[in-house]
Amino acid sequence: MQSHNEKPKEEGDVKHHAEVEKAWQESQKNHVMERLRQGEEIQTIMETLPGFREAFARKLDTIVCSDERVPAGADRRKIGIAGSLGLARVKMPAEFERFIAEYRGKIREVTSHDDCGAADKAFQLLKAEDRPEGVVDADTFGKWHAKDLADKLAADYRHITMEEMRGKIHDARIIFVDHTGRFEPAVIAGLPPHFICSGPGFKLSPEYCKEEQAILSGISQGGHGLGASFTEADPLYVVVVHSDPSALATCMTDAESAVRNCRYPVVVKGLVFSGAETV
Repeated sequence: MQSHNEKPKEEGDVKHHAEVEKAWQESQKNHVMERLRQGEEIQTIMETLPGFREAFARKLDTIVCSDERVPAGADRRKIGIAGSLGLARVKMPAEFERFIAEYRGKIREVTSHDDCGAADKAFQLLKAEDRPEGVVDADTFGKWHAKDLADKLAADYRHITMEEMRGKIHDARIIFVDHTGRFEPAVIAGLPPHFICSGPGFKLSPEYCKEEQAILSGISQGGHGLGASFTEADPLYVVVVHSDPSALATCMTDAESAVRNCRYPVVVKGLVFSGAETV
């Protein structure tokens, strides 16, 4: 006999599947995805979108999770790093310390957010004896970490609630990997939902950035993302953004290595904007 607490789970599974299917179908209608399906190159597509050049025009100032559901907020320019550098803090502490030394006094704001998958991964890796007082789960870790990082960078801190986010489903179709340190895709009209990995442009190591790309692709293709919707005809795209055409091939190879073990198809593309300045 089925217990009362099992039925809501089944109903929840059906609802989740319906939400994923709806998100997938909506993204399929996006004209960027339509053009990619037709074989058009990402370089050509992006250069025709309103706001493309403007996306490189300003220095980025606010550390926000790479999560596609999380906006930087009004008059803020998103530096997308998984878990707002929380993952680096636990997995690669030397990266964390180098970032602080390099960017103290240069960051406007550090944010945390509800339902952060990267914060959850970091919390699970954190040994019980290393957990600060009051850190009991992923949400409390994310808030503690971001506040502490803000203090270390002499920046403001802000928490982004679920009500401020785009929703619960991870519906990203693209992971942008930015080597320019200036790419702000939020200002480009017509893009599909996307993760932004800003780490390469902010001097985080190739090793760390590959780890982050693997995690982001896993989230996108996992149970909280679009999962098995990705196919050979409609893969997850990783778009490597660079200002130096001669360096693009190596960076694309790194990205291909990072997503080599993905469960569903992934295709790596390159995008060059030679007017982008380095930070």
